[in-house]
Amino acid sequence: PIVIGQSLPLSGPAFPIANRVQAGAKALVERVNAAGGIQGRRLELVTLDDGGEPARLAANLSRLVREHAAVAIVNCLGERACLQAAATTRELGVPLVGPLSGSAALRSPEVRHVYSLRPDDRQEADALARQLRSVGVDRVALLVDGDEPARGRAMAEALQAAGIKAHVAEAKPQPASLKAALGDAAAAGAQVLVVNLGAQSIELLAHEEAAWPQGLPGTLGALSSPGLTHLTRLWRGRLM
Repeated sequence: PIVIGQSLPLSGPAFPIANRVQAGAKALVERVNAAGGIQGRRLELVTLDDGGEPARLAANLSRLVREHAAVAIVNCLGERACLQAAATTRELGVPLVGPLSGSAALRSPEVRHVYSLRPDDRQEADALARQLRSVGVDRVALLVDGDEPARGRAMAEALQAAGIKAHVAEAKPQPASLKAALGDAAAAGAQVLVVNLGAQSIELLAHEEAAWPQGLPGTLGALSSPGLTHLTRLWRGRLM
């Protein structure tokens, strides 16, 4: 078989996201194999759990290439994990296909071994800012937790370029910090709450939903991310 490797956080708060990514990769492999494989050779997907830890991710990728003879690595979740995956696969001499991150650093002309299959954060941020402006929004609260800092910067820059005033509410993935940041966002008088949070923060918010402060904007804005499904469940009917 032709082996392709995958390292995902199959344990920890990002498991529901990673589980769907793994299922999608398995479905594609099964489809290719059902059609006869690649030049008569079957594909084999080997997935290892990294628990969302960059060091484990790097070790997993090395193991996949050196022990399992993987010819390529598919997927990674989030900015930090994908930057680590890009660096490690470059050292190992194998391609990284389909990183689930819009980081501009993955699209540098020098990063020739990474094959992105989605728009970068700057394009998405510009599109969201234009959409917000087109419906008359000129004040937003931007809720961030530092999980994807480049994405947060891209969103802030796009909002500014569109003439939208953004109040930044910073949080850590901890209940008390998130509650304080939500209170800060609620007090900002914003029309829309724009969210850029990691899986851990989203999971914590789901458990603390009853304690959310009054006054949060009725509309939510977010960029595409592996955690988008969680956001749509958390803020039902309010996502832009």
